[in-house]
Amino acid sequence: MKMAKKQWVEKQCKEIRKPGKNNSKKAYKIIKDLTQQKLSRATTIQDKNGVYLTDEKDITDRWIEYCSDLYKQKTQRDPNIIKSHDTQT
Repeated sequence: MKMAKKQWVEKQCKEIRKPGKNNSKKAYKIIKDLTQQKLSRATTIQDKNGVYLTDEKDITDRWIEYCSDLYKQKTQRDPNIIKSHDTQT
């Protein structure tokens, strides 16, 4: 893996040195990609009780539960809002 990464970095460096017009934008992007620190995503969420979940399956199940709960909620509609909108048009 180290050798493959080294070859990839060398290929990127050759791309930077390649002569041509308007190459600076591409060169800066490659340099940024090579030097930018990679940040990992947070892979935890809380369940209904505030317990942190770290397992991928548990997280997926929690998202399914959360979204299902959103669609199960009954909303109270005010019919006067609809009537007032109909009279304005």
